[in-house]
Amino acid sequence: MYQPNRSEAYDFSRFETKPQPVPGSDTQNDKILEMPKEQVQKNSKFRKRLRALRVMLTCTGLAIMFGISSFLVFGQVQLTELTESITTANNALKESQSIQTQLQMNLDSQTSLAKIESVAADTLGMKRVVQSQMNYIGISQGDKGQVITEINQNWLVSAWNSLVNLLS
Repeated sequence: MYQPNRSEAYDFSRFETKPQPVPGSDTQNDKILEMPKEQVQKNSKFRKRLRALRVMLTCTGLAIMFGISSFLVFGQVQLTELTESITTANNALKESQSIQTQLQMNLDSQTSLAKIESVAADTLGMKRVVQSQMNYIGISQGDKGQVITEINQNWLVSAWNSLVNLLS
């Protein structure tokens, strides 16, 4: 497509044919170097060992990467299972707290003073205490109570009773 306002130049030398080197010319023979057979054999043994070492290192690296990825996947599975068990336990706790609240409200409603008074009056036939039912007993300073015990006990019974009194 023609664009009059553009000023790029084209490199037409890329499209020209280049001379091909002739197979028997001196320029190609100058580039060839000969290596002794011993060195070639040494290099081939070294290359084989190097290739085997690379294969072993690659296999070891892959095994390590596989182990690490397996460990990470196992950790994520364990984390997911623990999260699910925590969620289940939290749901059970919330349900138990709800039941406990309901039972506590039921107990509070049954143990209110008005409920106790109505059960005592209706079921048991009880009445509230009035002032005329109270009797006061006056005791003078000199009066006191005394516990009478038997004096005719043998020494074994008295030792046993003193030991019981000591332990209680």
